[in-house]
Amino acid sequence: MPALCDPLFGLEGGFGEVGRGQVEQEGAVQGVSQHLKTWIDLVIAGAGDATGLLKDKPTALVTVRGGGYGPGTPREGWDHSTPYLRRILGDYWQADLTVIERELTLAATTPAMEGLKDLAAQLHTQARDAARHTGRTLAASY
Repeated sequence: MPALCDPLFGLEGGFGEVGRGQVEQEGAVQGVSQHLKTWIDLVIAGAGDATGLLKDKPTALVTVRGGGYGPGTPREGWDHSTPYLRRILGDYWQADLTVIERELTLAATTPAMEGLKDLAAQLHTQARDAARHTGRTLAASY
């Protein structure tokens, strides 16, 4: 693995030695954060053929969105970030990917979303339960 990966991860062995990891970005559904996109590009450039970079490594992608972007909503399809990250982490880097999504995080504080508070609370509970389960599963695998 080229040395470019070493400073990015602080690992002597580069990305190939990573058993699990965490990647974060600010909430942005219209696109991937420029900082994260640049980081991904550097990893791909530094790894040469990055196909399978995380092959079969347990990886969790946790996303939260202030509004509703799921099927049947007025903004369905406006989340351009999550599909890209699924493609990179799961398809290209071949991680054993679990995706946990939570929407309507702004419902509790946005008057225009008053009617969505109950649904937001339900989605919060579902996402929290999924995150706990995934966390326990990932922890047990190490």
